[in-house]
Amino acid sequence: MQVSDNLLFVLGRNTSSSGLKLWAHNTTTNQTYLQSDITPTLPRTDIGATNPLIDDVYYFYATNTSTGNELHAYSIVNNSTWLVDDIQPGSVGSLATNTFYPPLQAYEGKLFILADDGTNGDQVWVHDPSTAETYRLTNLGVDVDNIQRLVGDTLYFSASKSGYSGYLYAHSMSTNSTYEVPNFPDGRYYQTGARFFLPVNGTIYMNGGHGPSTNPIDEAL
Repeated sequence: MQVSDNLLFVLGRNTSSSGLKLWAHNTTTNQTYLQSDITPTLPRTDIGATNPLIDDVYYFYATNTSTGNELHAYSIVNNSTWLVDDIQPGSVGSLATNTFYPPLQAYEGKLFILADDGTNGDQVWVHDPSTAETYRLTNLGVDVDNIQRLVGDTLYFSASKSGYSGYLYAHSMSTNSTYEVPNFPDGRYYQTGARFFLPVNGTIYMNGGHGPSTNPIDEAL
C-alpha cells in the first residue's frame, strides 16, 4: 500500500525464527527499511485496501509473544509503530474469531473494530484517535459477524441469531442504542457475506437469501 511517498509492505519467511515483518520503502529517498519488528496478521489484515488510514496513521492487526494479535498503528509522519490497545490482555489477543471478514473499518475519523475481549465474544469496538480512547460499542450476547458501514449516525453490522449468521443489526451513535433491523416481509434475511451494501438517498440496497438455510441464495433486496 502506498501512502504519500511511503510504500508499506510485508516481507519475510513465515517461520518461528523470522516471520513476516512490516517494511517501508520511501520513493523519494529510494530507501527500504524494516519499519517494525512485529508480525502483521495475514492474510485477512494484510497491508492493503482493507486496512484503514486516519490522519496519516495506518491501523492494522499484528502479533507478538506478549500481547498476541492486537491492534497496532503506524504513523507516517514520525515513522513510529505502537500498540493501540490491548483489548484482550494476555498472549491470546483480541483478533475476532471470524477469520473471513476484515476486522477494521474507518468512518468519520473513528475506527470501528471487530474484536473479542475474552468475555463478550466478537463485538464491535471503537477507537477514537482524537481522545486515544478505545471502548466496546455492542454487547449482543451473540457474536458479531461483519461490520458493514456507517450511514449517517447509524452503524450497520451483521450478527448470529438462533444458530444462524447474517442477521442485520444497527447501532445509533446518537442514542447509543443497538437494535435488530426487522426481517424482510417474505422471510428473506440479510447475508453476512454481502458484497453489496449500498445506501442511496435514504434506501439501503443489499443482497440476501431465503432462509434460514445452510446454502442461502444471494439476491438483491
